[in-house]
Amino acid sequence: MSHLALLSQSMDNHRSNSNSNKNSGLVPEDPAALVQELGQSLDVQLTLKKMSSLCLIILDKRLFIDTMTNFIGLTDEPEKVDFTFSTFASKGVLRLTGMGNMSELKEELICLSSMMKLFNGYLLSDCSSLTLVFPMKSFFS
Repeated sequence: MSHLALLSQSMDNHRSNSNSNKNSGLVPEDPAALVQELGQSLDVQLTLKKMSSLCLIILDKRLFIDTMTNFIGLTDEPEKVDFTFSTFASKGVLRLTGMGNMSELKEELICLSSMMKLFNGYLLSDCSSLTLVFPMKSFFS
C-alpha cells in the first residue's frame, strides 16, 4: 500500500471514529514527547528546539504520529529533519526544517493539511520547511 493510501486510510479511520463519538479525541500533548515518539517510530534521532515550555498542543496523538511517520519517512533524509516549537497568538507552532524534497510531496501535503483541519489547526509550507499550527493549552489557563 502506498504512503499516500496509508495517510488517507489513517485520516478516514479518524473521521469515522470522530463521527461515531461525541468526543473528538483531541487532547493536549507535550511537543517534546511527540517528537521523541515520532523519532522512535522512524528509528532515527530527531531533535526539538523548544522556544516555549509552558503549553501543550491539542491533537489526536495516534493520528499525528502515524501521519507524520509516513510523511517524514518519504523525505530524502528523515534524520536531518529539525523541529522547533514556539507559540504565537495563542497557537502552538511546530516548524519542521531540513526536508529537501518538499516539492515532490504535493499529495502528501494535502493529507497533512486535512489532518491539521481535523485538529482545528492549519499547515504552511515552502520548498524546504513545514509549519504546523495547532490550538494550544497553556499551563496558566
